[in-house]
Amino acid sequence: MPMMVKVGALVLAWSLCAFAADNVAPVPPQIARAKRVFISNGGQETGRLEDFSGRQDRCYNQFYSALKSWGRYALAGGPSDADLVMEIKFANPPASVNVIKGDAMFPFDDPRFTLTIFGPKTHFVLWSFTEHAAPARLKGNRDKNFDAALANVVEDLKQLVAVPAGADTASK
Repeated sequence: MPMMVKVGALVLAWSLCAFAADNVAPVPPQIARAKRVFISNGGQETGRLEDFSGRQDRCYNQFYSALKSWGRYALAGGPSDADLVMEIKFANPPASVNVIKGDAMFPFDDPRFTLTIFGPKTHFVLWSFTEHAAPARLKGNRDKNFDAALANVVEDLKQLVAVPAGADTASK
């Protein structure tokens, strides 16, 4: 009987893996086919403006510069001239307060970037990424974490575009 249970468990595990592989959604083909993108500034919502260096458009400017340097897409002047619209947004809402031995310590924030990719004609969301930046006490470290998390967003996009049009994301 134990051998039969082992064989049954193995068959069940294999079936679940095969089922999961068949049920992975494909990447929308217009993401891989796109030649021109419009970058939309979704805003920068920070709990305290002094938490990060730069102006309110720092997130937008850095993302725009990173995509321009990458060279994969031509950057369109408006959404009607683009194959995709990419909205980049930064938010830094309070997440929690650290309590150690009953004493409330500094509150933690949850800095994060969200990149949302839209079809310019349909206005439907095709894909979305969220990357969290590590919180830090010192402004210089917050700025470094900001830069690293935004670089991760660009890397996520590069990996997504590397998946062949219509292919599932599990094959990458």
